[in-house]
Amino acid sequence: MYFACTGIVVKSDEGSASILTSASLVRSDDDDSNMASILMIQVRLPNGEDTIGLVAHYDLDYNAAVIIIPSCPDLQAAFFYHHMEFGSNSNVVAVGRWFYSGKFMATTGILTDEPPVEYSELMTTSTCKIPMVRT
Repeated sequence: MYFACTGIVVKSDEGSASILTSASLVRSDDDDSNMASILMIQVRLPNGEDTIGLVAHYDLDYNAAVIIIPSCPDLQAAFFYHHMEFGSNSNVVAVGRWFYSGKFMATTGILTDEPPVEYSELMTTSTCKIPMVRT
């Protein structure tokens, strides 16, 4: 394994699942502005089993990627059932999980006034610093 990151299931239907994660997972070693040419995405499921995922979409500028698991056990998608407003300078937390042990990692920060222009209605940025650990 070269790189690991946490994701969240955003869609689950008919035996497949879509996972939103960091585009750092697919970024090229040689050129941060390109996707790696040869990838094998190993996904650790909640039951501890591993499966192979496929890159469906990615945006290296906004550091987001969607990984599809073509056949998987029933995974529950995150349910964003109502809109919540967070103002600038709100305290937030970023949470991740270690790949092998499943232990949680977390860091805190605040929301900033600098949302990405293209996705300003969908995304915001924070000062949370997530450490990059390469194996």
